Amino acid sequence: MNKPLSPNVAQDMVETHIPAEELAGSNEEADTHRAIIYRWLGSLFARELSEDMLAAYGTEEGQAFLDLLMTVDEGLFGELRRFIVPGEASAETIKALGGDFSRLFLGAGGRRSAPPYQSAYEGESGRLYGDATGRMTIMLRKLDMQLPDDFPEPADHISIQLDVMALLVETASPMQQIAFIDAHLMPWLPAFAERCKAFDKNGFYASASAALVAMVEIDRQRLEKSRNPQKQAGC
Repeated sequence: MNKPLSPNVAQDMVETHIPAEELAGSNEEADTHRAIIYRWLGSLFARELSEDMLAAYGTEEGQAFLDLLMTVDEGLFGELRRFIVPGEASAETIKALGGDFSRLFLGAGGRRSAPPYQSAYEGESGRLYGDATGRMTIMLRKLDMQLPDDFPEPADHISIQLDVMALLVETASPMQQIAFIDAHLMPWLPAFAERCKAFDKNGFYASASAALVAMVEIDRQRLEKSRNPQKQAGC
């Protein structure tokens, strides 16, 4: 059974990354690259940054992983890399980012928060555990995925959705990936990113959410072109 969201997925991504030089070339390798980035972005909204996670970026593998991010798109990940500087992130910085995480995603900010659930952005009420949760629950069942016991969040949490997207990158057709993006990501991620931008005091999660939206938009365009190569060639 596929199980999303390893508790230490961000650290795992750093320690088990595939070198950038091995990702250039075939479509299969490019898809591996995309899946890694989706899981990593999802992990940023699943757990607060910790000293151990930041320390992992200070290793040789961690530096190579950061370099890999920059090869995807320097503009997307350049601002994030400013925050993830091993050896320069003080305990005070980590504490401040933890406060941002709590205010934005755990409800401590009240109306000045950015709920990380699709349901919160659907309809007038924005009630959690809405239709989006049900649709994602069905999706997880079809993919034979289960929610981890140590991540007690509804199925339409952003990290769950991005983990599903990573799996689809590895296993599904471009059309199926586009369908998931259109149904589960783009209807609400721009609004989520706007709330992060408005209420994030230190800017890390504003940058992370902006990078996520940009990547999904770019990825959808790439998928559309791969599905319609004749249109890309102007036929």
